[in-house]
Amino acid sequence: MGDIILTMKGIDKSFPGVHALDHVDLEVRKGEVLALMGENGAGKSTLMKVLTGIYKKDSGTITYEGKEVEFKNTREAQDAGIVIVHQELNMLGHLTVAQNLFIGREFKKGITIDDKKMNEEAKKLFDRLNVDIDPKEKMSNLTVGKQQMCEIAKAVSFDAKVIIFDEPSAALTEAEIEEMFKIIRDLKKKDIAMVYISHRMDEIKVITSNLGCHVLSVFTKDREGNFGDVVLGFENVEDCWHGDGSYMGAIAGRVANRIGDAKFELNGKTYELAANNGKNSLHGGIKGFNQKIFKYELLEDGIRFIYLSPDMEEGYPGSLYLKVVYRLCDNTLKMEYEAVSDQDTLINITNHSYFNLSAGKDKIYHHQLKVKADEIACVDENCLANGTFLKIENTPFDFKEFHEIGKRINDDHEQLKLAGGYDHSFMVKDEEDQLILYDKETGRKLTMTTTLPCIQVYTGNFLSGGCNGKGGKPYENRDGVALEAQFLPNSIHIEEEPKVILRKGEEYEAVTTYRFEVE
Repeated sequence: MGDIILTMKGIDKSFPGVHALDHVDLEVRKGEVLALMGENGAGKSTLMKVLTGIYKKDSGTITYEGKEVEFKNTREAQDAGIVIVHQELNMLGHLTVAQNLFIGREFKKGITIDDKKMNEEAKKLFDRLNVDIDPKEKMSNLTVGKQQMCEIAKAVSFDAKVIIFDEPSAALTEAEIEEMFKIIRDLKKKDIAMVYISHRMDEIKVITSNLGCHVLSVFTKDREGNFGDVVLGFENVEDCWHGDGSYMGAIAGRVANRIGDAKFELNGKTYELAANNGKNSLHGGIKGFNQKIFKYELLEDGIRFIYLSPDMEEGYPGSLYLKVVYRLCDNTLKMEYEAVSDQDTLINITNHSYFNLSAGKDKIYHHQLKVKADEIACVDENCLANGTFLKIENTPFDFKEFHEIGKRINDDHEQLKLAGGYDHSFMVKDEEDQLILYDKETGRKLTMTTTLPCIQVYTGNFLSGGCNGKGGKPYENRDGVALEAQFLPNSIHIEEEPKVILRKGEEYEAVTTYRFEVE
């Protein structure tokens, strides 16, 4: 992505009885596709109409190409290179495609309209967009999707530097939407900035932050069709800075979970780490990845976060280049991790979201859990994996069939007592749908699949109300369950060939998916 081309700061706009925009900030870079999402009435289109001069702002500033501006109408905005593609098609069906593209600014030969020249220029536009449309065809003969392509071509014809897509997919088929996305990707390569307004969040919507790659919210429908936020977290990103050590929704690393005695040996050298969990190191140290600001790039189906962890950050050797990608596809949240280091190092990345499928209406005791695993990694009194394993059959850890989480959580079992509940890595089978979480009251179901060998199931045993979450609610014991895909915890000390070792120049890759459904 390039330099900042557009900044809107403190934009405020009210209509009689409605405060539509309350000091809204927005920043767009060249070659960036910025998704502006929310329910109908949230103010998305209003903000863009303020930008393009359709509405006059009450307060705030707009800076475009380094200069403060205020457009009086859409024509002024167009002339400056800011064009809006509305969801309502404005084409005239009785005119040709080319005539629609250049209406009001027709090419002329003397006093007559030069249709041949307009057809030629229209063809150039379509070639530029890799779109097959006959400029001489009547607009009324085109599909809605093709007409939308013409709207985009018309926007590009103004030598647009910023294109605003206002609900462009509202009337399109899935195939037409994919064609439109191809055009958007091509425009992105040409360094055109785009703002994509949408409320198409049919099954799932996710809010993230580049601070620690936090998943701030995941909204899914219950069996009644009502959206609810099914992860614990904070309403403001700033609150993530000073949480209670619960890592809610954040990336944990360079090494997730615990490393015994806060040190390890690699290539004959001992590395000392911060002891931030008793005598052990937890989730990457005092300032792990959960507290780092990541660079980011918006994708058509998600967001990519990038961070360069310098050599010896939190005691870990090697400069580590990390990419974290969150994608939304249908009803699935997909997390992709990639990393490479210039020295041998350790890596064990996980997302530490806490789930509550009741959307906070109840604790997780009645959530039903099913895990494809035959054993767990045992822990000591400090919840540190100690290198022993427990066959789970006929134990409170046997979730090979559905059991309520709260049914056996207080059983007289040594491992439950040591951890204060479930806080154990299940050694999952290399299959699809390794873990299922289900709430029968709402009908919400979460199905988890990972390329990693373990899923840590943590029932929030140490949540103590130390910080307020959404709605000012303090999160307490059993308010959520964390499902953390990872390598075996403390493996540097207990595995003969620790999988957490990343050799110089080798690529670390891992994928975890969370599929949300309703039954």
